[in-house]
Order: sequence, then structure tokens, then C-alpha cells
Amino acid sequence: MADIDQMGDVDNLEECIAELKRVVDYNLNAKKLAKAIAEVGVEVFCFHATSHSGNVWYTSKVAPKFSFLDERDLISELKEECNRYDIDITCLMQVVCNQRMHDEHPEWRQINSEGNCCNVSPRVCFNNPEYRTYFLTQVEEVAAYGVKAILIDELDFNGRLGGGLMCFCDSCRKLFRAQHGGDMPTVEDWNDPQWIKFIRFRFNSLTSFIKEVRTCIKRVDPKVLLSIISYSMLKTPWTRLQPIESFSEYLDFFCQDTGGFDALLHAKFFVAYSNHKAEIMGAASTLSSYFTGEAETELATECMSICDIMNALSHNMSWNMDISYKPLPADQVISQEILDYYHVGIKEINKRMEWIQGHQESVSQIGLFYSENSNVFYGQNNPKLYYNEFIGYFDILTNSGHIFDVVGARHLTMPSLKKYKVIILPAASCLSVREVEVFRDYVAQGGCIIASYNTSLYDSDGKKRSDFALHDVFGCSYDFAIPEKDYVYGQQASDAFRRKTIEYAFMKHESFAPSVSAYALTTPTIVPKNHKGTVTGLLFRSKKALRTFIPGYTHSVTYDSNPLPFITNHKFGKGNAVYIGAKLGALFVDTEQCFAKKTILTEIDHLVKEKLDFIVNAPSCIQATAFRQNDKTIIIHLSNFQLAPRRFDINNWSQMRIRSIQTEDILPVYNVEIELRNVRGSQILRTYTAPDKKIVKLESGNGVLLAKIPEIKFHSMLVVECNVKV
Repeated sequence: MADIDQMGDVDNLEECIAELKRVVDYNLNAKKLAKAIAEVGVEVFCFHATSHSGNVWYTSKVAPKFSFLDERDLISELKEECNRYDIDITCLMQVVCNQRMHDEHPEWRQINSEGNCCNVSPRVCFNNPEYRTYFLTQVEEVAAYGVKAILIDELDFNGRLGGGLMCFCDSCRKLFRAQHGGDMPTVEDWNDPQWIKFIRFRFNSLTSFIKEVRTCIKRVDPKVLLSIISYSMLKTPWTRLQPIESFSEYLDFFCQDTGGFDALLHAKFFVAYSNHKAEIMGAASTLSSYFTGEAETELATECMSICDIMNALSHNMSWNMDISYKPLPADQVISQEILDYYHVGIKEINKRMEWIQGHQESVSQIGLFYSENSNVFYGQNNPKLYYNEFIGYFDILTNSGHIFDVVGARHLTMPSLKKYKVIILPAASCLSVREVEVFRDYVAQGGCIIASYNTSLYDSDGKKRSDFALHDVFGCSYDFAIPEKDYVYGQQASDAFRRKTIEYAFMKHESFAPSVSAYALTTPTIVPKNHKGTVTGLLFRSKKALRTFIPGYTHSVTYDSNPLPFITNHKFGKGNAVYIGAKLGALFVDTEQCFAKKTILTEIDHLVKEKLDFIVNAPSCIQATAFRQNDKTIIIHLSNFQLAPRRFDINNWSQMRIRSIQTEDILPVYNVEIELRNVRGSQILRTYTAPDKKIVKLESGNGVLLAKIPEIKFHSMLVVECNVKV
């Protein structure tokens, strides 16, 4: 929201000013606003303490307050009124996007390598000591109100819409020179040690700023929490990435304004890296409102919203609703449409409150390892080289009912890892010496790992090693790759495969039907040598076959008769390591080849199926999580999330965004089976579904107890209460 002096030349200036004054006086009436949100069950209200325009909504000693407020202090008013209804408040603060400071202090601007400021959004640099002091002063001012949390937003070196490689301002150059010597490189060269220092410098700058923000908050009021609207995701390129590993040391919890398909991915990450209950902001509006920035768009379907809510609850997260893109009416402080929409979600949450409160500890026994160094220093400008393989395993585990956690470098201690029966390392190429040692010790002491492709073949800065650092654990060494250079399937021209300009191999696996000769393995593959373990998968190199006259093709291929090992199972110490040479996860993401999924699940089953405490047998739309609420109670969440694309669409289907699909109906799923293993019937007091509290009778057979959930609409829970610690 711009202030009067920032509006520029507009035809209807007087009308704009009158409308903004009405919004401030009426819609931002703290007494009416607090009463309205309390009536629909709001527990926490989040609003902007500072804005992109550079103006603030409270009385500050350093920052300009919106002139429309006159003598009012909106934080103070909302804090007082919300306290009447036991509603906490959270304040959002923009860091680098500050139009007023950008205009009034050119020396504070972020500058790109060509010496220009960002031309698509006003961005100032938090490495500038004067702006840093200016912002941190505001942080201390807001913390002094005793708010629940301060939520940081817009913290990066690059505008989300571009503007060039940032930041090369005088402050950044001076700081880099002091820390690393020499000038900041302006030409990208991933083989240059100075470029690697530059990347590390960016991440360290972001982290040191977060650390300083935390110090300021806790100095004023230790009870105030620190969060961030995070870009700490594996899909984010390094130019905008916030390092989740180092951020997690100083943030109390992570937050993201997301919804739909990506919400599951964010949930897994934020639960793993937050110290307090993380949050998902479900968008009330459809995706079009985000792209246009306009308020006059319809709300997302209630069905979509409830799916997002159940995703948050089933991961022990808080759910918020973002109403940024909805008009403020003239006859109500908030539109009734928004209040009713929110209340639908609140009713579903309240039904489940008994089972989502209090202590919640994940009882997952499968860990999926995220390697931030691999994402950055192997993926470089094409992070799909790393994250497609990770996402493939993520999808396969999710869609097969497996209960799993995301784990990262911060979790790599033996006490943290001992709960996991298996840890999966999808193409975790860039492992540090410490990470290698931890995984080696984990397997030696009885743990199991599944590692794929180039795991441990590079050091933490992306420098290639002569062999896998974990070659002794894998029981094999690196030999050669097919093809020599890694690639992303979807980024290759279609004729590259037709014309056979990319070499690919063929594979056989023990899970394949006897009638299957071999499947084409159109994904990057590494062939190991000197293997000492049991071979479960064989690879065959391709060779030119008959010439073909099909348009676009040059010749067909077949494969030779010399099998090469590429999936091995090796005993190491008290544990086992499975090495899979191919990027089967990436193949599944790009092509949904069922044999890739089947191969991965077979290897998981061989290692740990008999060791897992809970196995969910359900259709792929059912997502399973499990938490220990207390020493004697386990809660297994079953969420039903279905995307329903239209039967026909004139657009190119391959270009459609999954998140743009608005789910309108969910088909119930019936008779989902949950196997309770490693627990005796005499130890169980009762099992029932929640929130309906219907008793579930357990069936026994083959050494396991079986619970059947009669029906799952959006979300159901199986509550297992025992008479002993579980």
C-alpha cells in the first residue's frame, strides 16, 4: 500500500486517497476486526507491521508511518483488542523490498554485476550497515509489543522477477574482500574456488542476518518467536535459495504461503527443520490472483482448502489462511465470503483438536536425505539434475503409503538416526567428510541405506572425487557413466532419443516378470566395478540395430549380451547398503515408468519391510504420517488428496501446472488396511478412528495385527492406545 506522496500521477488521485482513508478508518478498526475474526474461531492474526512501500503501521522512532493513521498505532490497537479474545498476533516485516528507502537512499540499493539496480522491484541490501541498523531497530520496536512472532519476508539477493545477479554493492564488495580476499567474481565459473567462495558468501550473509535478527528479538523479549516466509526449498535456484540447514539454527519455525501440490513437500521440509510447530499459509484465492495481484478473483474451492488443511494437520503443523488478494468491503471489516470460507476449515480442525494438540513426535522409520550441497554445487544452474531424483523417491514413498521423514545435515547424529531402519540418499552427490563418516558409522552399527547414482562422488563444494567416498559401504567403486554427462530427461529435445544421440542402456531386475527381457533405461546411469555384494539389478549397454524409416528416427537399438551389475546389496558391519546406479527416481518423475517405482519399492522391502512397525496398504491418493502423542498413544494420519484434471483441455496437457487444478470433489476411499507390527495384542488397550471415535477391531494373522479403516473422505486417524510405552 503506497502512501499519498508515493502514488505518482494517477487520474483519480482524490478517489484513491478517499478509498484508502476509508479502508484505514473502517476495515482496520481494531475493535471491529478483532470481534469479526474471533467469531469464526481465529487463534492467531498475522498482518504487516512494515510494507513493501517502506511505510509502517505503528509508531516508530526511525521509519515513516502511513499518513492515513495520523496518531494511531495499529499494532498497539490490535494487540489490545485481540487480547480480549485470546488471539495472538504475528507481525510480518519485509526486508529488502522497501520502495521508500530505495528511493531516498540510492546508496542502500542492491546492485547487479553490471552496476545497475534491480529494474523490476525496489531492493535494498541488508549488508549495508546503515540499512541493517535501520531495519534491526524496527525489529526491536515490533518485538517490544510482545507479539507471538515476527515473520520475515523478502530476504534474498535477487528479485523473484529478475533484475540481474545481485548484490555487488559497495558494502557487499567490502565484506567479501574482508572475509575472502580479492574481488567478488562477476563471471560464473564453478571450477573457480573464488566462485565457490562467492556462493558461500551469499548463504553466509543471509544466515548472519537471520542470526542478528534473532539476537535483537530475544534481547527484547525471549518469548517472541522468529519465522520466515521461506525460499528454502530444493526447487529454488541458488540465486534465490535460502540455506535451510543454517537458517534452522536460528529460526524458531518455517512458514510458507503455498497450497495444493507443493504443500506436501513444504510440510515435510518445514517439520524436519523447525524447532516449534511450523506453518502453512493456505491461499484463499486461486492461483490467478497471485499472478495478477488483483483482488477480484474467486476463492479456491472449499474442497481444495480442506485438503490443504488436512495436509498441515497430518504433519503436526499450524494452518493459516492468506487473504491478501481479496477486496475489503465497504459494509464489513472483512468480507463475509472470506469469514465463511475460513469457518469451514476451522470446524474441521476443531473436530480433530483432541488428537493434534500437545506433544507430537514423529515415529517414522524411513528417512529421506536432502543434500543441500548437492542441490547447489552439483545442480548449479540446473537444480533438476539433483532434485528430480529426490522428488522421484519422495513421490514413490508418498504414493505407496510409506511413513517417512525428510532428514538433512542437521539431523546427522547417531542419536537422531537410530530411529530409522533405512535412510535413502537419492543422488546425494556432494557429501562432506563429516556426512560420509556419519553414514558409514550408521550402517556399521546396524542401519541400512539406499544410495543412488553419484552419491558421495563429489565433495561438499562440488569437486569430483576419484571414487565414491562411501565405496567401502556400497561394496563397489565408480567405473563409468552412461552417458558421460548427466542430463534431465524433460530438458532434452525429443529427437535426441529418437536419433540415438544420447546413449541409454537396458535393465533387468529380480522384481520383473520372467517374460520381461529388459526395459529401456532412459535415464543417466553409473556402472560400478569391484562389487562385493549381491547383485539384484543388471544393466546391458545398447548397440545399434536395424535401420528404420519411421519419420524422425534413424535406427533402432538393442542391447548386448554382457550383463553389468548396477544394483547391489552389500553387508557392511551390522548393516546393509543398497547401491542403485541409475536415476530411477528422476525417471519416474519424468516418465512415470512403473518399473522404476517397482524396483525402488522392492529394494526397500528387502531391507526393512519386516522391521517396520506400521505398514499402510492403500491407494496412491492416501498419504500416511504417524506421531506419538504420549508414551502410550500412537496416531496414524491418513489424508485423501486427489487431483482431478478435466477430461479434455484445449491447452497442451504437458504444460499445465498441477497447482492450477482446483479439486472440487473427493471420492471416499474404503477399507484401508494398516499393519501393526512388532506389537502384541495384549499391549493394546483399544484402537479407534478419529474424529468419529469408532472402535476398530484388530485382526491377527501372519504375525501382524491388521486394522481396517472403513472409509476416508478427506482425512481420518487411527488412534492406537497401549498399556505399555510404545
